Amino acid sequence: MFHRYRLGSGSSARIVAAAALTAAFGIPITGPGVAAATGSELSAPILPCEVSTFQALVSPDVTITTATKLATPAPAVSYCQVNGFVETHGPAPTTNHVNFMVALPDAFGGRYYYLGEGGSAGFVPSPTAVLLRQGYTFAGSDGGSPSPGVDYSFGWDRTKGFDWGHRGVHVATVTTQLITRKYYGIGNDKHESQKHDLYRYIDGCSGGGRMGNVEALLYPDDYDGVIAGAPGINTNNILFFGRVAKFLLDNPDAWIPPATINQLSDAILAKFDGSDGALDGLVSDPTKIKVDLESLGIAFTPAQLQTLKLMTRGLNSFGQTYPGYTLSNPIGWSGFIIGLFPPTSWVANPATRPAGYLVFDSASRGLFGPGFDFTTDMDFNNPVQVNAWHSTWEQTFVGSGTADPAGLDRFRREGGKILFWQGVADNGITVTDTLRYYKQLVES
Repeated sequence: MFHRYRLGSGSSARIVAAAALTAAFGIPITGPGVAAATGSELSAPILPCEVSTFQALVSPDVTITTATKLATPAPAVSYCQVNGFVETHGPAPTTNHVNFMVALPDAFGGRYYYLGEGGSAGFVPSPTAVLLRQGYTFAGSDGGSPSPGVDYSFGWDRTKGFDWGHRGVHVATVTTQLITRKYYGIGNDKHESQKHDLYRYIDGCSGGGRMGNVEALLYPDDYDGVIAGAPGINTNNILFFGRVAKFLLDNPDAWIPPATINQLSDAILAKFDGSDGALDGLVSDPTKIKVDLESLGIAFTPAQLQTLKLMTRGLNSFGQTYPGYTLSNPIGWSGFIIGLFPPTSWVANPATRPAGYLVFDSASRGLFGPGFDFTTDMDFNNPVQVNAWHSTWEQTFVGSGTADPAGLDRFRREGGKILFWQGVADNGITVTDTLRYYKQLVES
């Protein structure tokens, strides 16, 4: 069963999405995004919290580095935190370490939670105290990436790219679920979840939403429930960042200063605030925004109008497409895609580059080598280069290319449930593409 939620952006959307767990997954909620276990479900560990204990449980490619008894801040809950790594091999002639963590509360409610990280992952998350207090096992990993933030240059090592693409989350999932089962004595393998001895959820936004969707597509036995917020499921999302950055570098007079973008936002809000039925300073339904940009009374130059049309129409180059962004929150374009500073400063001063520039630049170096400079080496008017960028991403970050929603059918047949949510004002991943994916899912 698949559920669709179109929500606002930010923390409020995460709270609403988490609250939707009640309807989607049948989990009682006692706080924002927190599911509680009933007293009758609580279990105590049957094994000691020691490195040697866990090392004896796992496969030979797993190394347990620490196992430590800790406690959350007050109200204190005691738990065992296990840290380690899975050693992976290939497809390059290199090895990699997927670092993981799992926190195991003394009072366990039969639920396992994995936090999927956004962007390029690259770090092991810390457990959330409130979830531990409610009896959750809390797990996470760096996804096999060495680079936190939005740095994808590690993909030049194809083993690391392969791990970030799909293998890293899977091997960390298998290991931490095995540890969970053995620690509490609740089964012998992951398939025991069919007897409801362990309910397993993965939750994340953007790159974390991508992780959940990939798990459901490629490893449908890993999880019972997936929360995929604003999932990064389209290779051309990043290709579009590069298209905008290169257009502005080549046409610096087309850059739109933040003050002018703010004028655009104010004009849209004045015209369409009530179109969604509420005068609340938001346009929560961007489909209501139908406007001729030239008619807004803002002194856009012809070159700036080209930028606006590029942003709203999206990418359509030699068969590579990506839908445009809505006008419901253009203010966010400045920091993320168009830039807070003029493009004449971007090459010489990295601190002035927008996030989209950084994402595309690091991804391109990951695909074509550390010396690749898209500002001089990428020609968006060359169909061979455009299509090569797309195909090289798909081959490098295997599993995390353009997702086919039809592949979720096995996850559905296995009884899995997935909840998609998306901020309509998201300036990294457009809601238009998430809705496109959902529509294809419904029709598949």
